[in-house]
Order: sequence, then structure tokens, then C-alpha cells
Amino acid sequence: MSLKFIVSSDPESGEPLLSDRLGSSSSSRTETDRLPVRDSSGTRGPRPKQRDEPSEVRPFLRWAGGKKWLVREIPKLFDIPYERYLEPFLGGASLFLHANPSVAVISDSNRELMDCYREVAADPNAVWEVYSRLVERHSPASYLLLRRSRPASGPERAARLLYLNRSCFNGIYRVNRAGDFNVPLGTPRFRDFTHESLIEVSVRLRRAEIASGDFQSITSRAEAGDLLVLDPPYCVDGNSESFVRYNDRVFCWADQERLASEARSAVKRGVRVIATNAAHTSILKLYPKELFSLRTLSRTSAVAGRNESRGRFSEVLIKSRNGGGGHEAA
Repeated sequence: MSLKFIVSSDPESGEPLLSDRLGSSSSSRTETDRLPVRDSSGTRGPRPKQRDEPSEVRPFLRWAGGKKWLVREIPKLFDIPYERYLEPFLGGASLFLHANPSVAVISDSNRELMDCYREVAADPNAVWEVYSRLVERHSPASYLLLRRSRPASGPERAARLLYLNRSCFNGIYRVNRAGDFNVPLGTPRFRDFTHESLIEVSVRLRRAEIASGDFQSITSRAEAGDLLVLDPPYCVDGNSESFVRYNDRVFCWADQERLASEARSAVKRGVRVIATNAAHTSILKLYPKELFSLRTLSRTSAVAGRNESRGRFSEVLIKSRNGGGGHEAA
């Protein structure tokens, strides 16, 4: 596999950031590594076991708004029966990895993110080989060059996103209007991520159909007996600044209303729904109590750039009353 990278050398050492060619890693793959990516034909078979019983697998990406805290607080959140797991705001994949579904459809509007997951599912060894070379040559100058780069191959693009995510400020994903990643360098988090952990995530990703696009393309597919998991960007009604720049587009109040409408429709056709959102009056009004139970939770946010701007924030856990929620439901 020939890998060609636009950024070819470290500005400090003059050494290549990546070799011109990476040797085949097929000889080191296990039988698990060779599992094919799941067929996305949409064919429905007999009712599957909805959740495997594994050890916990950690996300390989740091992600603003991630839900590691939620599954620690409510570990049995997904201990309910369902046919398929559908999640249209995948982000860092904390919820998906914790749920560990046997059959899933996962998506996000961030195409670069979902392409990264596809590459990790298809060939984690190739992604790791590129990523590890980037880490070996890490420096502030090489970070800036990688940030401006346009990799040619799928494994390179996935490794670039992984490297930037684990070395940028607070793991934030942000692009400018031209689509260029523009988060400054932070404190690198390389040591707590291993090849083995990437393989573990890859195995779970292979059970899923991996898509990208608007959330409605996934919510509209949910059928009776499915579980629909919704963790959207948070915005509230009430002022002209009520929006979140979500990837390279704006997620606004109209999107919140559209999402809530999709959730209500899904519950009425027999879909179980578990959602999170801002604990704000405008949000709560979108989820009627005859269809949903609402539980306020508190979390710590570390995303703000200044320590004084960080603190505890309230979120709402929304569960449909037709069975969404597990043993610790409100």
C-alpha cells in the first residue's frame, strides 16, 4: 500500500514524517483483525441478542460533550431489549462502545470523523502504523504542518485526525469556513492510547453500518423494537445566539425542534428512545411527559479555555416510556 502525504518532512529534523511506503501488515493480523466490515444491505434477520457482554472498551478519540461520565454514572443504561441500535450523533462513540450492540447503525454529520471510523473498522493496523510514526516525530512545528496537510489515503486521513485529536487543545474538533482544522496545540495525550485499544474498537465498529449525514436519515429508519440513541449538540431557545457551530455547520434551535419531532414520531411507532440534552425549559417542553421520562443530571465540563469558565452543568436524560432506560431508569 503506497502512502503519499502532502507534508513530507519534519521542519526541525528534516526527517520524513511518514515513509514513502509502509510495508504490508497482513502477516501480523489476527483472525479478529480480518473480520469484514458489516454488510449494510439493510436485510433484517431473526431477533438478535441486542448486547454482548464484554470488558469495557474506551473511545480512542477525545470529544467535547462525550458521555463517558454518563455511562459511569448509569452503567446499566442500555440494559433493555432491542433489535437494532441507532445513533446519529456518534461523536467520540462513548455510548456506542458501552452499549456494545450486536447490530447497529451509527452516523454523524462530520464526514471526516465517520471516515476515520470506517478506516479503523477496515484496517486498524494500517491506521496505527501511520499514527505511531506521527507520534514518534511529534513537535509543535510538525503539529502545525500536519494540521495544514491533506492526506492522500484513507489510513493517512484517519491517522491524521487521531494524531490531531490526541495532541490538540482539550481534544476539541473545530474547523474554519474553509473546512481546515484550526485548534491550537495542547498537551498531547499519547501514552493512554495503545494499538490493542484501537483493535478493540475496530472489532465493535465492524458490527455496525457506518454512515454520515443529517440525523434524520437515521432517525427515519428506526422501526418498532429498535433503540434510538440521541446525543445532539446542545442549544436552547430564547436568544439570537442560540446555536452551536457543529463541525462545519450550525446546529440551531430549528434542528432541536426537528430532532424532538423525530423522537416523538419514533416513540409512537414503537421505537425505544434514550436521549441527552441541555436541562433547559425550552428543551424540556419538546419532550412531553406522556411519552418521555426526564431526569436531570449534573456533570463537570472541562472544555472552556479558562479554569474559571469551567464548572458543573445540568443535563437532562430523556427516556421513552415504552421501555427505554435500563434498570436505573428514573
